[in-house]
Amino acid sequence: MPTTSTPTTLSPAELSYLHTSLTQTPPLRPDLRSPTEFRPLRAETDLLPTCNGSAHVSLTDGSEALVGIKAEVHRTAGANVTKRLDEEMHEKMSLDEPSSTISAAAAGLNSNRKPRGHPDWISLNVDISTLRDDDPLLIFLSEMLREPLLTTSSATTTAANLADMLVINSNWHWHLHIDILLLSPFTASGTSYPLPLLSLATHLALRSARLPKLKSQGEEDPLVDDDWESSLFLFPPPTSARKPDSASGNAGANEHSIPPEAGRLSMPPITLLVMTVNSNIIFDPSHSELAVADAVLAVSVAFSDTTTHHHHHDDAQTPTLLAIRTIETPARDTMRGVPAAGEVVEGELVPGVWKPKVGGVKREVLKRVVRAVVGTGGDELGVAREVFDGLEAFLRS
Repeated sequence: MPTTSTPTTLSPAELSYLHTSLTQTPPLRPDLRSPTEFRPLRAETDLLPTCNGSAHVSLTDGSEALVGIKAEVHRTAGANVTKRLDEEMHEKMSLDEPSSTISAAAAGLNSNRKPRGHPDWISLNVDISTLRDDDPLLIFLSEMLREPLLTTSSATTTAANLADMLVINSNWHWHLHIDILLLSPFTASGTSYPLPLLSLATHLALRSARLPKLKSQGEEDPLVDDDWESSLFLFPPPTSARKPDSASGNAGANEHSIPPEAGRLSMPPITLLVMTVNSNIIFDPSHSELAVADAVLAVSVAFSDTTTHHHHHDDAQTPTLLAIRTIETPARDTMRGVPAAGEVVEGELVPGVWKPKVGGVKREVLKRVVRAVVGTGGDELGVAREVFDGLEAFLRS
């Protein structure tokens, strides 16, 4: 599996000092951040005029990413086959059942069948200037960013993913092309692992993405409105951008966003990078902190809108865990230190002497990571909710 970073230039003594600092309670980070504090970032959206959605995000360590999203109307493969199977099923039922039973069963068949999306409807490409196009890291990052978009939340039985939101009708659908460019060289010393940066940039680009408004209805061939001002947001805009209802004066569903459905995603998912050092959990680790990590986890979370179509109870929503991936830590590739007295017995730890940890992650540590990310309910919201609230505040400003 690709490692999280380029080889570190820290000596065993520096690694030991940094590891000891991060094992304190609370951990002493090199930049004096708290365990759940993220690095400051700058972001802007809607900067590429020829894209349906775009975003540019940069971090304080010099890392920056640019994301552009374009949408096309494609014909759904196998739509005619599905229609023919329905006709054959209806004909078969007509030979065995009375007419009244046929009509009821056919009505139930048509009403229960809801078009679902397909993973091939989303194309995601990651480009890093210092890496070859066939580099394993690019493929790994692409799938890490694409998987959460296609993962169905288990919070509700009617939960949908991004591909399900691209359905126009049984014959047509939207196809999204997501192109991600890491502008900063990944091989530069001091550059952190780009996964959370790319995830946040993709999230903001999807939040700003707009699709042309359709003039067609039902099973008609798609006919879009040429007026871009009437285009619809793929995801609901921030609360302050929603226009008030004429009757109540309260903020309701925005007329410039796609009408919400039960179980659909109210926000695109994000992937957070979390590292553990002994029993400490640290979010958004820097390049030097990753060099001494006992384990590195990529945690993907999302919000599912389970409220009614006319009201959005944002405070009642909680993030849903989509997936957890382990990433190879660069600490495994570092050289261990040698004590002044010479070699020691294998497996024996010497205080102040650096030695990479071997083995996996304990289940109790994984449980604590999940609780820290999604929260435990009540007043404890979790880090993911704070990140979503921060992104929402940025889009609202």
